[in-house]
This record gives sequence, C-alpha cells and structure tokens, in this order.
Amino acid sequence: MVKFFYRKSLDESVANWWDNVDGAYKKAFFVIVCINLLAFGFEMMNLTIHHDDATQIFIQDTILGYYVGRFGLGWLHYYAQNAYFLPFLQMVEGIFFMSLYGMLVARFWAARRTMDIVLVASILCVFPYMAQIYQYNTAMASYSLAHLLSALAVILSTRATYVHVVAAALLYAAAFSIYQSVIANAATIFCIWLLVRLLFAKDGESFFSKVMAKSAIAALFSVGIGGLIYLVAVWFMDLKLDTYQAAGQAFSLNASLNLSHLASEIFQGTRSFFFWPEHYFPGYLKKLQLLFFIVAAGFCLWLPKGYSAKFVAALILALTLLAPRVLQLLHPEGHYHALTLTAYAVVIAGFIAIINQAGPILVRNLSSMLAIFLIAGYILQCNWISTVNHLNTLAHFSTMTQIL
Repeated sequence: MVKFFYRKSLDESVANWWDNVDGAYKKAFFVIVCINLLAFGFEMMNLTIHHDDATQIFIQDTILGYYVGRFGLGWLHYYAQNAYFLPFLQMVEGIFFMSLYGMLVARFWAARRTMDIVLVASILCVFPYMAQIYQYNTAMASYSLAHLLSALAVILSTRATYVHVVAAALLYAAAFSIYQSVIANAATIFCIWLLVRLLFAKDGESFFSKVMAKSAIAALFSVGIGGLIYLVAVWFMDLKLDTYQAAGQAFSLNASLNLSHLASEIFQGTRSFFFWPEHYFPGYLKKLQLLFFIVAAGFCLWLPKGYSAKFVAALILALTLLAPRVLQLLHPEGHYHALTLTAYAVVIAGFIAIINQAGPILVRNLSSMLAIFLIAGYILQCNWISTVNHLNTLAHFSTMTQIL
C-alpha cells in the first residue's frame, strides 16, 4: 500500500480506474443522479423536517435507533457526522449510495444497455424515498448505505468462496445494524438473479448445475451467519427494546410456527401492494406495476425449455413476489418487521429488467416507454409528498408560534 503512493499519482490512478468502467454505466450514473434530483429537488430546497427529525436533531449521543436494535445507525450519526443534522450533505450522500446500489443490482441482473441500467436503477433509487425514507432526513444517508451494503452482500455471497461468504456475512451484519428490513431487499435481489440465470442461460450453461447450487447455498449460508452475528451483537448489548414500535416482538420467535396466520399475513401484504390503494401511491401506478408483473410472468412461462424449467421459473417468480415479506417469517404480527416497502421496488425493477432482456424490439420499446412513465409518476409523487410535508411544517410552525 505504501509503495502504491510512490509508483503512481493519485489522479492517474483514478483516471485509469474511470477508463476501465463500462461506458454504459458512466452514462447511466449521471442520468440516475439527475432523476434523483428531479425527485428530491424540492425536498432539498424547503428543508422539510419530519416530526421524528425534530426530536432527533437534539440527540447528542449514539442512541439514534438504539432502542429498536439499530445500533449502527446511532454510531454513524454520532461518529461520522458528530450527531449534527446535515440535510444537504445527507441528501447528496443518500443519492450517491442509492445510485451505486441501483447500478450494482442492474449489473448483477446482467443489464448491459444504458437504458436498462437507468430504468432499473432509477426505480430502485426513487421508489424507496417515495415510500418510506423521504420523511426521515436524519436517516437519509444511513438507510441508503444499508441498502448498498445488503446488495453488495448478495453479490459477494453468490461467488461462493470462503472469503466472499465471510465478507458477505459481515456486510449483512453491518446492514442489519442500520436497518434490518434490507434483508427483504437482499432476498428479492437474489430471487430475481435466480430467475435471470434461468431465463437467459448462456449456450452450454445449465441452470441446474453444481455451480448454481453452490452459489445458492453460499448465499443462504452467508445471510444466516450475518443474521446470527447481528443477533449476538444485540444480545451482548442487552438492549431494552422499544415497546412503542414493537421492537421486542421483532426479536421474538414465539409466533413463528403459526403457519396459517403467517401465510395469511404474507398473502394480505402482497395483495395490498399490488391492488389496494395507499395514501402515498396513486392507483394508476399500481395498475402499471401489475402490467409489468403480468408480462414478466408470461416470459417466465414462455422462455424456459421443458416443463420442469417452466415449473421452477414459476416457483421462483412466486418467491420473488413473497420475498418483500420475508421478515414476517420471524414474527407474523410484528409491524416492526413489516417495513418492506423498499423491497417492492426491487420486484418492479426486476420485472422490467426481465422484459427488456427477453422481449423483441417492439416489446422492449413499449416496456421502456411505460417504465419511463412509471418513473415520472414516482417523481411527481415524491414532489407532492415533499409539498405536503412542507405545508405541514409551516402549519406546525404557525400553530406553535400562536401558542407561544
């Protein structure tokens, strides 16, 4: 490492690294950042403060998220930024982390065209903010980092070497310490990867091979070890978990054997996302997402050769739909473990990735146009939510002023 600084200048090293990056990803990165700015430009300008942020601003310790088992979140908040509330910096960091997260996942799913990379990564970036993270400015950068760490863990684990499995387990533990629900993202990313490998196997490459089995076992093993490391860390810290957010239920396995209730909760949650109206999600966007699912399901049943491969593709597709609810396997009734909204972005992005790779030119072009329309809807919704938050902040400020 010391010799490295003597042999080559830093700017030359960075330039060489940049030259080696695929041109499609270079172009995609800047487009993705611009899309993020369109989605969150208003949020950056009006400095909307959520009611949870108002109390977190005055926390001068590592206890941010501590009582819900997110000790890593508190450490980042305190040691990385001295417990300061830094909205502009955190927004920029969040955009960078999520853009990198989206591009890594797109590459993992074998997306190589600039358009495909942009569509997949933009959905992965914009959707989570719209659904959940947009209102927590103090966690904007750290939650995004947790998404990135979980994606890296999945990618490394599938390489199925001892070093990669250990590294993936540590990344999982770090991600869970910031935001436990990213395990749902990791599971969904992995399911889509399996589906892509099955649908688009190269000539002479069999999906049912020792290599695939080894990768799948390594992925499951690494997430299990990572989760165990995280649980041991929580146990040694002797946390008094917050009862208000049912964090104690999240670490309890008492109800995990109630299979009928478990199946009901997972089915209801999955159906809710695709069909039921939600205050943050317009109905026309839900219909468009459902269309992508139907088309992708058609390709999953058409592309594989042989009935056994078609059955496996349908099974993986079903697992992909249920993966965002994977945390409910630990505790079906614990709403603390139902924070899975960001994993649904992975589902939608995965369907678009499959359609754009599988379809003929006409289908690909129509899919891309509809995906652009979908992302535009996300952007509009992000700005609308920011506007409502801004008006709520002004209303709270006005009311407090009158009281004082």
